[in-house]
Amino acid sequence: FSFLKNTEDGKISLYINGQRQFESGEWDAVYHETFVHPAMALKKSAQNLNILVLGGGDGLALREILKYKNVSKAILVDIDSALVSAAKNLDAMRKLNNDAFLDPRVNVVFDDAFKFMEEKAGLYDIVFIDFPDPTDDGLARLYSKEFYLTLKKVLRLDGLAVVQSGGYMTANHKTILFTMQAVGFKTLAFHPPVYDLLDQDFGFT
Repeated sequence: FSFLKNTEDGKISLYINGQRQFESGEWDAVYHETFVHPAMALKKSAQNLNILVLGGGDGLALREILKYKNVSKAILVDIDSALVSAAKNLDAMRKLNNDAFLDPRVNVVFDDAFKFMEEKAGLYDIVFIDFPDPTDDGLARLYSKEFYLTLKKVLRLDGLAVVQSGGYMTANHKTILFTMQAVGFKTLAFHPPVYDLLDQDFGFT
């Protein structure tokens, strides 16, 4: 992965395999607030929420999740220990994620997300899935029927899953919707209310 800093506006961007994962400022706020807050709002009356974050090693989704006092535990599973180390130790990243990794409710596991869910997961109230877009076979398996069937097994009966789905109602987004529906999920496609301020319209399922 690589971090880039724009000296003109001071914004920081992270790229993994050529894909932009985040850009500080409006991009970060619009993406991560839309990703996290709708599901958290649906669970606002629940207590002692057990949250699972798959991917999201930059800590920015964690930052939003940890704003909720009813979260008792947040486990983040990421295969990239170098990214998490950067997010925990680089001053610019710590400022962006509000030192999310120092929160005592957070536990970080370095593992393949699919393997973790199959072997170690437990049950969760909300699972946030923040993977890069499926640009190769290794990533594509994380968007498969087999993956979503495994996801169902780690959700409580009234649990929610939120999936980063690329651009809103693009081919990737529609494939995720149809695949989740095929294994029995009730799905909803959504996107930010202010997408016209940015250079892309984020899609979520």
